[in-house]
Amino acid sequence: MKNKISIIIPVYKVEPYIRRCLDSVIDQTYTNLEILLINDGSPDNCGEICDEYAAKDLRIRVFHKENGGLSSALNVGLKNFTGDFLGFVDSDDWIEPTMFEELCAAINGVDISICSYFKDTVSSSEKIQNKKQIGERIISTDNMLLLPLMRDDYMGFCGYVWNKLYCANIIRNSGLFFDENIKYAMDVLFYETLVSKQGCVGAYIDRPLYHYIQRADAITKSESYDIKTDILKVYKEVESLLHENHKYWARGFYCYHAGVICELARKKRDNEMFAKMQEEITAHYEDYKRTNEEYPQKLNNMKALMNAKLVNYCKYDIDGFEGQIGSKSIVCFGVYGQFSAWLMQNQNIIDKILALIDNDPVLRGSICKLERKKFRVVSFSGFLEYKFDNFVILINTNRHVDAILKQLDLSGELGGVDVYVAELKKYKNNETVKSVQTTLLQVLDEFIQICERNGLKYYLTGGTLLGAVRHKGFIPWDDDIDVEMPKHDFERFVNLPPQEFGEGYYLHWINTDKNCVETCARLKKRNTYKLEWARGYETANEQNHAVGVCIFKVCLNKYASPAVNWPSEYDQKWRGIWGMLQRVASKKFGLCVTSPKSVLSILPLSILLKIRECVKHICSEYDAGYFCEKLSGDVWGEGVPLEFEGKLYNAPNDWDYWLSKYFGNDYMQLPPHEKRFSHCPRKLSLNVSNDEWEDV
Repeated sequence: MKNKISIIIPVYKVEPYIRRCLDSVIDQTYTNLEILLINDGSPDNCGEICDEYAAKDLRIRVFHKENGGLSSALNVGLKNFTGDFLGFVDSDDWIEPTMFEELCAAINGVDISICSYFKDTVSSSEKIQNKKQIGERIISTDNMLLLPLMRDDYMGFCGYVWNKLYCANIIRNSGLFFDENIKYAMDVLFYETLVSKQGCVGAYIDRPLYHYIQRADAITKSESYDIKTDILKVYKEVESLLHENHKYWARGFYCYHAGVICELARKKRDNEMFAKMQEEITAHYEDYKRTNEEYPQKLNNMKALMNAKLVNYCKYDIDGFEGQIGSKSIVCFGVYGQFSAWLMQNQNIIDKILALIDNDPVLRGSICKLERKKFRVVSFSGFLEYKFDNFVILINTNRHVDAILKQLDLSGELGGVDVYVAELKKYKNNETVKSVQTTLLQVLDEFIQICERNGLKYYLTGGTLLGAVRHKGFIPWDDDIDVEMPKHDFERFVNLPPQEFGEGYYLHWINTDKNCVETCARLKKRNTYKLEWARGYETANEQNHAVGVCIFKVCLNKYASPAVNWPSEYDQKWRGIWGMLQRVASKKFGLCVTSPKSVLSILPLSILLKIRECVKHICSEYDAGYFCEKLSGDVWGEGVPLEFEGKLYNAPNDWDYWLSKYFGNDYMQLPPHEKRFSHCPRKLSLNVSNDEWEDV
């Protein structure tokens, strides 16, 4: 009779994934299994699903316990398994049908057999392979300890417990359990301790058989110091297990994770933790250098972090900015249309500006004219020759702010400099925002009716999707609505006859409006007017500035994954047009532009219309506009209903992946008050015919 393999599966809050996991385990070609499901007090329906599977398969044993953490759940399994061999599977992962049959065949004559794995996301699957071959058929104890620490060369080996099969006797004889005081990397400590204590030897299968799922809400993505510092404790323990000549490998890994925490502290602007981790990096840098000699960029990055000095990041809101800086000098980062709008509110500071900086190589050396002064745009490193007290980031989206702060911090020369983010005016009261939202809902309902009449598919997207998930309606300070349509449906929509749109609505799009220069379509409401600060040209033409819903195009099957780039022909043509625009703006008008949207802010409408046909051609030829999504069709699917302001609207199948990609893993958390931005207009009227202008 075949030896019995016990498989321990800890279960907690994995309802969307657990059935796939269990199906992959019970369908193994190796059938003599004992499957231990440890329900760690999961608050969802995981416990019921475990019982359901146990009722259908006698090989399954279910243990229900109060929540105590992953280590405590694994230890329940260690205390109760009865097999000759032991394996582990995480309940949000899944395995290939032959995994345990192949691992069982390979374990003959050794203590542990190991296989490679896949790293999966919602829309991609990456085969993890070693860069270097493992020459030994039977891997020595020393190498069993070392290979998980040599991850750049032996990524497929790793120190996780789930891609391995263990002889049960070595675990029973060791008396070893998972450390319940550690929440992160406890499996690395378990594996390294077991191998060291029992003198284990192993065999490696150079083929991926395990699917490791990277979830947006995984503990590995947590920004908790407690979780991150656990791994420092782990590698201190691992160091003690290694031969004296090999300890530097653990110290190098310790340095790497100190760098991870240091970067997290930098983002949080936590000076105390940042300084503490810099000390740890400095103490272990030589070991890190020794283990990464083949990777000079890694060494440069770690050295920059070790020598960084945090700037004094003041705040987002710069009302009364002039009074705060007094006579102190300023350097400004970012040159585009929003900058000129900001200066309209702060004209008295122009004389205090020493330099303008931009990272765009096209702009470096160009001339930017600001009111009565002209400035030459310098590179990021070029401005360090100036002596200044304040650094103003002029940017139209806060997602880029940290990248700029990182450059300032890592320069190592600006510690203590005050950094501000220029922000345009906000709405004076919430009632105005709600009035805009009410108008937008009217437009959205008209859009939905058009889609239903014509059998067109759409999805909520952007901040609208985030609002639906987090607020079941508008983000309280948001004042626009975004939707996306598959390419075929989008093209049908923009080519509908005008009579398809309800009375009081019209389509604003390249094909329907001679003044349109954008590559997204908008369904707009007549007799409304909303002129945003970032718009440089101001005409009383409602065709340009009416309130409306933004409609973007998504190509579901053209791009297989987010990593795929635009076709090279698209890049060449678009960059050619873009470079021409930047040169015209700089040389003819003394202006600088850094993004396609900033074209709308600075260049005269006559210039924009001259390149309109080029943009239209590119959009048509490559099935995409500037705003086209590049996500797998699996993310979108048929869509799922989500509530938004009391009604159900269609959203992407995997809205969690979409939101994590564009807003970060913590998208459910409200941003701090100072980071809550809207598109607050310079002028607003929701009833132009009555000439009711709102003072916003």
